[in-house]
Amino acid sequence: MANILVADDDPLNLTLACEILKQSGHQAQQASCGEAVVQLAMQQPPPDLIVLDIMMPGLGGIGALHELRGEERTRDIPIVALTAMAMTNDYKRLIELGFDAYVSKPFKVEEFVAQVQTLLDRRGDNDEL
Repeated sequence: MANILVADDDPLNLTLACEILKQSGHQAQQASCGEAVVQLAMQQPPPDLIVLDIMMPGLGGIGALHELRGEERTRDIPIVALTAMAMTNDYKRLIELGFDAYVSKPFKVEEFVAQVQTLLDRRGDNDEL
């Protein structure tokens, strides 16, 4: 069971993502802004994965990503971008920024769960090395 931190300023999206993760056998923490994500991720133990909305008030997802990647204890946590931006070039841009995966909103449950599981499996493989 993985501990996953989910951040979205839309309470409906936040609740939905967390419920899906819980039904998939994971623990889910909630945050409604980038500042809270950074603060929660710095706690011990850090989350196994972060699902991060791009557009949030205050510190947005990209700002939070930069802060997380800049800290030694959080730089290797896989981070999934959750965004309404669904243009063709967005995926490449988000990966170049440092996200590990991308799920567009409204998200399909199967796609969301598959992205999360793929990153968790990959992280587990890396931890074994």
